[in-house]
Amino acid sequence: MARQSAKCKILKTELLGYILYFTIYNLHFAFAEQSEAYFERRSNGVRDKSKEKRETRKRRHKRIIKRIKGTSARPRLCVFRSLKHIYAQLIDDVSHRTICSVGAISQKTKMAESEAVGKTIAEKAQQMGIKEVVFDRGGYLYHGRVKAVAEAARKAGLKF
Repeated sequence: MARQSAKCKILKTELLGYILYFTIYNLHFAFAEQSEAYFERRSNGVRDKSKEKRETRKRRHKRIIKRIKGTSARPRLCVFRSLKHIYAQLIDDVSHRTICSVGAISQKTKMAESEAVGKTIAEKAQQMGIKEVVFDRGGYLYHGRVKAVAEAARKAGLKF
C-alpha cells in the first residue's frame, strides 16, 4: 500500500453544537467543541509553532497553579523565562498581590543571570521575613535556567 502524502485535508462537520474534524489519510478524528477561529487557523495548512508552544506552556502553567497556592506566610515563587532574560516574583494568591519581584540582572551568560535572579529574590524574601516558599516553574521544564533560579534561591536560604 502506497503511503499518502503528508498534506491532509480537514473537513468540518457540525453535529449537535460540536464541530467534528476529520483528517483524511491519517484517520485522525478530533471531536471537541472548537471555535471557528481554530478551524480557520488549521485549514490553511500553516502552523505558528512558537504560538502553539506558548499556548501549551500556558495550559501546563494553569494545571500547576490549580495544585499550588501561595499565602502571605508561604508565597509562590513564580519564574518566567523569555528568550533573553529571566524573571522571578513572589505572589500571595490569597490577597492576589505580588509581594516582590526581580528582573533580569545583566551578566555574561544566561545561566549566571538566572543564578543572580535566584539569589536576589531569596535575599529580598528574607528581608521581608519570608523563609519558605512554594516553587512554581511556570510551565517550563525543571531544567537549565529554571533549575538555576531554584538552586540559587535554595543556596541563599529559601526553603521549598
